[in-house]
Amino acid sequence: MITFSYPIVTPTLTLQLRSPDLNDSVIHDNRVTFVRLMNDTVRSYVSSPRNKKLVLSFRLITKAKLDEINTFIKNTLGYEIKLVDWRSRTWHGYIISDPLEYRCIADDNYTLTLEYQGILQ
Repeated sequence: MITFSYPIVTPTLTLQLRSPDLNDSVIHDNRVTFVRLMNDTVRSYVSSPRNKKLVLSFRLITKAKLDEINTFIKNTLGYEIKLVDWRSRTWHGYIISDPLEYRCIADDNYTLTLEYQGILQ
């Protein structure tokens, strides 16, 4: 189970979803810099920002739950949101899926992909 809540300190809006299918994926944005020193040796430096991008994929979402997700995103777009993921880790960040990506696979079943960018607390 994962929970989105806004505002972070005293939440008035919450959205609960089951755990994402196949867990989730974290996209790392590591940057490598190469420097050639005066004695002709090459050094490399890796910098990794604190912000991580989570991609959460869900299957078999009903139309009612999809409407609830859409309403939550419209009300909190651009504001910092707390996410408690399926491992009980707390993240502070933003939902960056705009527009909401979903696809109908049956009468009342949808697939949904959410992207969230934040900092692990």
